[in-house]
Amino acid sequence: MHGAVKVLLALLVLVAVVVVLRVSGVTDGITTESVRGFIAGYGPLAPLVFIVVYAVATIAVVPGSVLTVTSGALFGPLLGTICAVTGAVIGASISFLFVMIVRGGRPLSGEGPLSARLIRYDERMASHGFITVLFLRLVPVFPFTVLNYSLGLTRVKARDYVFGTALGIIPGSFAYTYFGDALSMVQTAEIVLAVLGIIALTALGHYLSKRYG
Repeated sequence: MHGAVKVLLALLVLVAVVVVLRVSGVTDGITTESVRGFIAGYGPLAPLVFIVVYAVATIAVVPGSVLTVTSGALFGPLLGTICAVTGAVIGASISFLFVMIVRGGRPLSGEGPLSARLIRYDERMASHGFITVLFLRLVPVFPFTVLNYSLGLTRVKARDYVFGTALGIIPGSFAYTYFGDALSMVQTAEIVLAVLGIIALTALGHYLSKRYG
């Protein structure tokens, strides 16, 4: 079976799973309150359970902002950031490796302007993977869960992908967990500060994507 066909089949299976999850309503109940109530019941094991839940949600292409805010409300900004980043990196790595293994690491080929552009991008990912992934993760205008699978279609090295992802999501994760902690404590000044931080990161992301994207 050709690599392209295998990738297409793998993506179709993934899309089918995501559609089933969304249509069945499994992901509808994912709110800050519901996740917080579920995780808190595990006591000392709560951080570990949260990491597993975050990883699974990431694989299922569930937006992680609610979970990251919940992490801050549950564990505070420091431990919350560690748990959110750990869960996100595990889920993102599994998503990436799934597509990468199916694709087989073959370089892109084809003719025409679009193919030429994709080939140049793939070569850039192969030679400057860490910096590119780090930039993509720092810029919050690119959907996190979509990038996980999309980057698996490129020749970026797994090591560059994992470290670029882990370092790149720390600022945004801290901003969201700080917001979650402030929200749970009803601290107005801290809430405003966290919101300003999120807005600043988003604005910076838009600026960088236009200038260097």
